Amino acid sequence: MNTRYHEMIARAALGDGLMSATALDWIIRANLDSDLYQFSAEKHFDNAANPQALFKRWEKGLHTYFLQAIDAAAPENYNRKRSLKAFGKASHAQADFYAHTDWIEMNAANGEADKLAPFTGSIFHIHLLPPDLSSGFFNLRYGLDGCPGKSGSYNPPHPYRHCHAVIAKDYPDKGHGAEPAPDGRKYFEIAMASATRTTRLLWEEYQTLITEKIGLEAFQKLAWGQ
Repeated sequence: MNTRYHEMIARAALGDGLMSATALDWIIRANLDSDLYQFSAEKHFDNAANPQALFKRWEKGLHTYFLQAIDAAAPENYNRKRSLKAFGKASHAQADFYAHTDWIEMNAANGEADKLAPFTGSIFHIHLLPPDLSSGFFNLRYGLDGCPGKSGSYNPPHPYRHCHAVIAKDYPDKGHGAEPAPDGRKYFEIAMASATRTTRLLWEEYQTLITEKIGLEAFQKLAWGQ
């Protein structure tokens, strides 16, 4: 997703009185900063040719950031800003799963375009992923499109089935994101909606785990400050 749309997702999912303006700003800033690291595939679910590789992206990226967010909420490690910024990094990866993999395409073909992926910040059910699920190949050594080929005719290296430039749903008015899904909506629109729903669910999981482990007052302190 373009940074503009990542911010739109975060504000739509989290900006309705769930936290202070300062907390939301820290989350959004960390979310957007993830795009400064285009060679870090785990931040974007990029370069994953199969479900096992997608699990590794989740484990090193979203899951790691989510655990950092929980850890920084503990009394012995407490750092409000660090916790919320780690959550922001996790939310960026969460949104990019829907934009950068063919999860939506596979489910849209079965009339389930809005089906959510079977993972959270803490749990990943790899057996529930389609066996041929993947994300697109991307590497800036091949230019801004990130894939071998010329004039839009891409040739991703083995074992990738897609180039990022072909499968990504990052924009509403160009590329694959502008194309219609079987139900008539743009693929970008579906990706935005799924990312928004799961960002909210990620926040609810963050709240639940901190409340269970530390207490509701600790979570409220994170969300609203002292």
